[in-house]
Amino acid sequence: MTEPCIFIHGIDEAGYGPLLGPLVVARADFVVAKADTELELCSGSPLRIADSKKIIKSGRGFAQLEATVLGLAAHLRGQEVSSVRGWLEFDGDSDRSGALAEAPWYDLDSLSLPLAAKASAIGDARRAFADGFVFRNGTVTGMRLRVFPERRFNLSLEETENKHETLFQEVASLLDEVLPRAGCARVTIDKLGGRTFYADKLSASFPFRPLEILNQSKEESRYRMELNDSAPTLRFWMKGDDRALEVALASMLAKYTREILMAVFNEYWCRRIPGLKRTAGYYQDGRRFLADLSASGKVSSIEIDQLTRRR
Repeated sequence: MTEPCIFIHGIDEAGYGPLLGPLVVARADFVVAKADTELELCSGSPLRIADSKKIIKSGRGFAQLEATVLGLAAHLRGQEVSSVRGWLEFDGDSDRSGALAEAPWYDLDSLSLPLAAKASAIGDARRAFADGFVFRNGTVTGMRLRVFPERRFNLSLEETENKHETLFQEVASLLDEVLPRAGCARVTIDKLGGRTFYADKLSASFPFRPLEILNQSKEESRYRMELNDSAPTLRFWMKGDDRALEVALASMLAKYTREILMAVFNEYWCRRIPGLKRTAGYYQDGRRFLADLSASGKVSSIEIDQLTRRR
């Protein structure tokens, strides 16, 4: 008799704090042998799975991150991803690119992928995932993305009146896709803005689902949700991308998505205003970038308002 599949998932975000560019929330999906499995890397794994911020800061930085995530996408999809649009629609979901099409500065066909990684490195990563040389005790089965460009982000803030609530709604949407699934054992989420208490929000998002509070502390908030055939554990971990490999991979997926969209963003504005200094979108430099756009005399106040995220 075939053993039932057991699934665990990790969720993280990129772009929660910046003034410019999209908010991205990602989920990494795994199948494991036992419900209490904590993922481990294979001894001598050729790939680094870690907090995306640490990878970006390392010697090979962005190229290393890009090779890993594009190799994973090629493994899951069965073919290489060669464009920003292709990355966003790797699973057939065109809504992500449709939302971005609302803004002219997200021309998804303006840049090809990879941006920095060598084709050989992407191929090596693809083979490592295919041959099971990355995770010793689990297998990646999928990944999901939620992309919030500026307009959708601002509209959501008008409804929620709270940036944290906007983020939680996207996390809840990703949870809703996997929690009812037979065999879902655990979801680990990087703590959202350092919050400690999530029971009320989980109960509001999943009414009529009994929720047991297992622990609520600065380091970890843990819950068990009663479903029809299972009782998955939800873990909100401080520095989850350092402590759980499923969250680290989600961190890498979210960070890569935001980075390539910021590359598209900068490509548009630098083409329109020659000599413009690029931005990563974080608050101080984002203010500088907006001032430069205004000073150029080539960008209207309406456009500046449209590309600025409400905080």
